[in-house]
Amino acid sequence: MRRTLFQGLHGTVLEVGVGTGVNFAHYPADTCLVGMDESWDMVRVAATKARACFRLTQSDVQRLPFADASFDSIVGTLLFAVCLNPARLA
Repeated sequence: MRRTLFQGLHGTVLEVGVGTGVNFAHYPADTCLVGMDESWDMVRVAATKARACFRLTQSDVQRLPFADASFDSIVGTLLFAVCLNPARLA
């Protein structure tokens, strides 16, 4: 299912809550990723699976440090497990 969902992605993608990087294998080859997770431990594990154009950072999903319109797409899977106040995302 992820392969199908990710196949249309292109350009620069923000993935919030990258976790251990399980989605990385499903991004098209021409996709550049900015991945963030609240946990440095998760970011470290994900970094072992990242491609050359992937950039990973530790950040809170409810306080993203990116300007508006910085990405072509935004991805979040299983994100709400760590989101303490999902209503703030709306």
